Amino acid sequence: MNLELLKQYIIENSEYLNFGKIEMQAQAYRGNIHDFLYRHGKLNQNIIDILYQIGYRENDLPEDLIDKIQRVVCNYFNVPIELLQSGTRKREIVQARQIGMFFCKNLTKFSEEHIGNKFGGFDHSSVNHSRKKVNIYMETEPKYKKHIDFLEKKLEEVLK
Repeated sequence: MNLELLKQYIIENSEYLNFGKIEMQAQAYRGNIHDFLYRHGKLNQNIIDILYQIGYRENDLPEDLIDKIQRVVCNYFNVPIELLQSGTRKREIVQARQIGMFFCKNLTKFSEEHIGNKFGGFDHSSVNHSRKKVNIYMETEPKYKKHIDFLEKKLEEVLK
């Protein structure tokens, strides 16, 4: 990523962002710059626009990935996204949520804490538990494995 271009954009368009502070923290961060900005609450529409301008595809932006995974899972299970992101314990909703968290953790570089937040405020242990449950069900229930395989293929198409 062209850090100088991002710096210039921040200076011109985002008065409340301190590039020096962001740059210092980013140098210590081992991930990529858009993950860093998103995790630190600095990724707003202005920064998204500049990322697009310098060559990032829509799929590269992390919140788009999680939103897309949630939409695919919701469509497959015919569950409204509001229910997926709620705390309801209805079996069909819990199953869809667990599968969504499973794919988010496996297909993105986000922390379990961030994924849990995107699913309605769940903590990291809920995401970890979801991954374990999905893996167990895939090993023990062939029908469940077919659902996961189908969704995986669908997500590969959507996230290209």
